[in-house]
Amino acid sequence: AETREYGIALCPPIGFEYIRSYQFFRALATRLSLVGFPVLRFHYDGMGDSAGSDRDPDRVRSWLRSIDFAIDELRARTGFSRVGLFGLRMGATFAMTAAAERGDVASLVLWSPCIKGKSFVREMKAYGGMARSDTTEETPITCTAEGEGSAGFLMTEETVADLSRMDLLCGNKKPASKTLVIAKDDLSSESLLADHIQKLGGHSEYRVLPGYAKMMLDAMHNAMLPIAVMRVITAWYIGAATQGASVISAPCVDPPRQSASLAVSESEGAIVEKPICFGERNRLFGILAEPQSSKEAKKRPVIVLPNAGAVPHIGPHRLYVTMARRFAALGFSVFRCDVGSIGDSDANRGWSLDDLYSEETLEEIEAAIHALREHQGYDRFLLMGICLGAYAAFHLALRGLPIIGVVLINPLTLYWKPGNRVETLPSKIYGEWRYYQKLFLKRTGWRKKFWSGIALRSFLVVLIKRIGLVASSKRDAILGLLGSRKEDLAADLRRLSDRGIDIHFIFSPGDPGLDYMMLYAKKTIKSLQRQDHFQFNVMEREADHTFTPLWSQDWLLNVLADHLERFK
Repeated sequence: AETREYGIALCPPIGFEYIRSYQFFRALATRLSLVGFPVLRFHYDGMGDSAGSDRDPDRVRSWLRSIDFAIDELRARTGFSRVGLFGLRMGATFAMTAAAERGDVASLVLWSPCIKGKSFVREMKAYGGMARSDTTEETPITCTAEGEGSAGFLMTEETVADLSRMDLLCGNKKPASKTLVIAKDDLSSESLLADHIQKLGGHSEYRVLPGYAKMMLDAMHNAMLPIAVMRVITAWYIGAATQGASVISAPCVDPPRQSASLAVSESEGAIVEKPICFGERNRLFGILAEPQSSKEAKKRPVIVLPNAGAVPHIGPHRLYVTMARRFAALGFSVFRCDVGSIGDSDANRGWSLDDLYSEETLEEIEAAIHALREHQGYDRFLLMGICLGAYAAFHLALRGLPIIGVVLINPLTLYWKPGNRVETLPSKIYGEWRYYQKLFLKRTGWRKKFWSGIALRSFLVVLIKRIGLVASSKRDAILGLLGSRKEDLAADLRRLSDRGIDIHFIFSPGDPGLDYMMLYAKKTIKSLQRQDHFQFNVMEREADHTFTPLWSQDWLLNVLADHLERFK
């Protein structure tokens, strides 16, 4: 294959923007590599799969050092001296800052760069405030002793201060010979940045392109890849690399160095993580975290963490990474894996939840179990997951695999038929019903809006749907007694219990899946709770579906750590 003598390192944004742009960065890396560029995707120190956490000191300087390491690693692996950087949002800010400090970066592509760090911090605080309005007024989402939270990520006081001091318009060094600034909309500050780079002696171009908003949707499974932006970036890099460079048949260096494992130090103990490819043609990806004494860990069940919806293997708010490392430090091996089309697994379908609730997903997670048995020596499994991961754990346990326990966290549904839509699930309808219940409990501000007609019509639609759900649940109960219902939650729960499988449900009190469970299996749940191997845990304080408030993440981690004591 032809290879251009020009490496490109991709600098992601931080916080929730990092999670929501994950698929874009993988798609962009693939597109650039297909036209001959060696491309390096990496995670900053304390983010994604890298070691460290938000709580570590000197975050901003560590993130800039991460870019330095990425550039040096890319050169070492390819032997090419010319390296370009692409960055999105704060990733673009970091890329330009690092390039100006180094003085050896050939080109920059900056998409929607945060010109002033102070403005970015305000945005993140505002976003945290909006998230707080979705929960009860008594639930503090941003107040911690260490700093502030924004959409599930901690920003310490030091990090906030260091970010606030960043200002790209104050730089006095040319960051690169060529720079492309892409605005998500026609913002004057972004055009000012292009002018500023020109004044510093660098050649700059300025484009306004759509696609950012649809990529950053709150519901990741409805997000759209900005294909037009990727085309522009690819064409621009081809132009930048072509000038004074050649295309060769292959890099004139030794094969890339392989990083077999990552050593991570946790407060409870040291652990080791290693990437594993599995499934047909090794197209699926996961990361296995093990305690240093993996021999002892193999006496315990290995924990498997499938994707939480369309979120990659790092989990919502990086929660799966935190869970895996904490549980590994407690003596358990943990495998967090991507199903097809999500994270770092190859695409074989879309990543909307309508596509992911499928037989293919169950087969892919079963392939993960098979790989852990055949190649890693594990023979007992504990499946744990949020949303889609809970759905998958439930059904795989019903298949008679060597699963000794399941932890089902906020499942939206436990049954799915081809052609179903997430928006029409019973749990979603109950979520809308809960919204109106909360609205009616408010003392002021809602009556005028509600009786305007629009909200009233929406309420009536939801009311009719809810009445229909209650009626259908009564019908299904009768069919279950007659033995003519295929999807019988109460019967399936009893079946798992009779097999001795440990079952632990965890719900946020306002989660729509909780109403779904109570609608279809309330009596059975109460009956099974008398048994030691069945637990049904509902948080006392309000949180959201993916545990965005920082305190709720701590609560979940502690509950799960306590639960694992029974498997030691």
